[in-house]
Amino acid sequence: MTDISKPYNVLQVMDFAAAYPGNFINSIETLEKQLRSEAGETVYVFPERARTRDWVIKMAEDGKSVYFLPSTVLKAAFLLRRLIKQYNIDIIHSHFAAVNMYFPIRLARLGKKDIPHLVHAHSLPKRQPKPFLDYFRYMLIDEKLIVCVSKAVAKAYESRGRKCAVVINAIDFSRFSNFENLDKNSYKNASDDKLVMMMGYNFKVKGIDFAIKTLNELDKKHEIILLICVASHLERAKEQIIEILGEIPAWIKLLPPRDDIAAYYRLADVFASASRTEGLPYSIIEAAFCGAPIVASDIEPHKELGIPFSAEFEGENGEQFYYEIKKLLSRPAEQSAAESLTARKYVEATFTLEKWTQQIMKVYRKII
Repeated sequence: MTDISKPYNVLQVMDFAAAYPGNFINSIETLEKQLRSEAGETVYVFPERARTRDWVIKMAEDGKSVYFLPSTVLKAAFLLRRLIKQYNIDIIHSHFAAVNMYFPIRLARLGKKDIPHLVHAHSLPKRQPKPFLDYFRYMLIDEKLIVCVSKAVAKAYESRGRKCAVVINAIDFSRFSNFENLDKNSYKNASDDKLVMMMGYNFKVKGIDFAIKTLNELDKKHEIILLICVASHLERAKEQIIEILGEIPAWIKLLPPRDDIAAYYRLADVFASASRTEGLPYSIIEAAFCGAPIVASDIEPHKELGIPFSAEFEGENGEQFYYEIKKLLSRPAEQSAAESLTARKYVEATFTLEKWTQQIMKVYRKII
């Protein structure tokens, strides 16, 4: 029988170097607190490009065990092997990893098969590989279990014969308590314009190309201002808009990254997701918490969220996408406020860090 009181030392290996820590790092730090309360320890391993991030520097200054993975496979493997011994690691938990991380992890575990490798699948697999490539990948990664952020992700991996557990993403709602009150009018071209926000770090995946083409065709007077949050991909976003329309029109506004993302969500009269594929999107949950009405494509990860009063449209159906946006915009203010409050209460109760942490701890106990 598993000793649930046993402390676990976990090596968190992640290919993550975003401008801001966001929900992902906040979730891992909440898990770290739980492990520490049970006398366990967390060791963070980031890619080298994360070394100069302010939030990573602060983590190290706060006394966390932070390391950076060398770019060469052998040096990376030696580092991981040293950390396994130094911190008496019980579990390796990887996130957003690719071959450049899986090879060192595999080499570091040679002769240490009692240390399970837990893979966190934050998105759907890109494609179905040929059988021999899938077998090679399986032998390389050698995971004990894949933690999937949605049932749709788990279904995709289970179809390849992988063993999975579903742990729905959580949100650190405390991130949204402090934000700058931005002036909505400064984002409008006319006083009666409406603001529709989308996440657009990847135009193809997020369906930004579809949304731009649809609004350009159907919103004849361009009374809808499309706010696209492009993270650190500003120049590429500009290039893609020009490829689609030949110019960057006044009805498209590009939003740079900011830590108080709630400031953007609270600008939105509607938050839209036209994603063609997702793991389980943080942004829809966050937007609903901040009071923005939701319209989303009918992919399974969106449906799994179950957010009350969110509108759904058939993927690539531009007329339906536009209709659902206009329908939300035309609701009476009192109705909109009441429905937004219901949605907020739902996400606040459903996607908590505490629930996520306890579910991950159950997974840890299961695989040891």
